[in-house]
Amino acid sequence: SYWTDAGIVASSFAGGTGTEADPYLITSASELGYLAYLVNNGEEGSSDETPKHYVLTNNIILTEHEWVPIGAYEGRPFCGNFDGNGYLVSGMIITRAYECIGLFGMVSRNWRETLLADIRVKNLSVDGEITITGFDDMVVDFVDIGGIAGIAGYRLDNCHSNVSISILSFDNNNDITAFSIGGLTGAAGEAKNCSSIGSIYVVYLNNTGYRLPYVYIGGISSSDWYIENCFSATD
Repeated sequence: SYWTDAGIVASSFAGGTGTEADPYLITSASELGYLAYLVNNGEEGSSDETPKHYVLTNNIILTEHEWVPIGAYEGRPFCGNFDGNGYLVSGMIITRAYECIGLFGMVSRNWRETLLADIRVKNLSVDGEITITGFDDMVVDFVDIGGIAGIAGYRLDNCHSNVSISILSFDNNNDITAFSIGGLTGAAGEAKNCSSIGSIYVVYLNNTGYRLPYVYIGGISSSDWYIENCFSATD
């Protein structure tokens, strides 16, 4: 079961209107799942024209159900401001393959415009496990994987990841060209005051005769525009 499934996902946030002065309040795992549901269905937080604001008010535990990334596909990215408020999202479990994998999948379509618009995820810690055993059904060019976000075309500020990432098969019988994997984020626009202390384990084997994709790996990010005052102890 998944946090976005009917009967599990919340039907509203705890409060707020989504403005900077009155952000949406997220108090539970089911409400965080509601954000993922809205973004992945294009109903909320997937337009960078009027970015909404969201804030955690508690520590969140996700162990009861599997997590679906907020903005799991490039066509439906998260475009908003998310303040973890110093709280921890723990017990994240992801085993299903997506285009963008992490607590957040993809944030913003346009990296340069997002940096100028000051869209960011901040003051957030995440721990958990990402274990993917294959990508056989994926028809995409690139896959991005990270503890906080798969691809971060925005600012990460004071975010911390303790996520074990295991990719157990790269047999590539589809069109995937490359994988970007980072302890914090697969690919980063800008990261400040962040850390990663998780692990990355990749089985890079080809038992099918198909072309293997390129694989880029980094402790904080596999690629970056700007990283300041960050550290990684990622294994």
